[in-house]
Amino acid sequence: MKRILGAILIVLIICMVGWMIYTSIKTMKSKEELVNRINKVPVFTLTTTDSSLISLDSGYTNAPLVLLYFNGECEYCKSETKEIVDNQDQLKGIEMIFISLEPLHKIKQFGDSFGLSEVPNVILGKIDDQTADEILGITSAPQLFIYNKEGKLTKQFKGSTKIEAIIKFANQE
Repeated sequence: MKRILGAILIVLIICMVGWMIYTSIKTMKSKEELVNRINKVPVFTLTTTDSSLISLDSGYTNAPLVLLYFNGECEYCKSETKEIVDNQDQLKGIEMIFISLEPLHKIKQFGDSFGLSEVPNVILGKIDDQTADEILGITSAPQLFIYNKEGKLTKQFKGSTKIEAIIKFANQE
């Protein structure tokens, strides 16, 4: 009986170790795929506050681009948005797309409360859960993806980001 229990225990341990190795490899591959997806401007569509659709793709090369994921209730997001509006002259030439999972009316309300609609290089839009999770791998707000004018990711930030860092990485080759 002891041998049978010992053998069962060994099989269980081997299965658990195998499962842990499989899960680790799967997680690493998933992270690698995410890095490859966001290394260039990812392909996705967002709905702007006027209900029009904008499609971004890997061939995006108009100007440096900042994708800023926000939540209207997030204090860091509010603070960062205020900094962006207050320093908009320094950010000319950098396209900024504020994206959120919130309903369009809340996104518009957020933008209006900070005067974002008055900033010519800013677009506000809604993305879906799949885009946030599977395409961008968003885990928290605020989260920034900074692309240079060639559409290459130069830096990703989670949390509040200084204006100087946005400018530095947006203009990086």
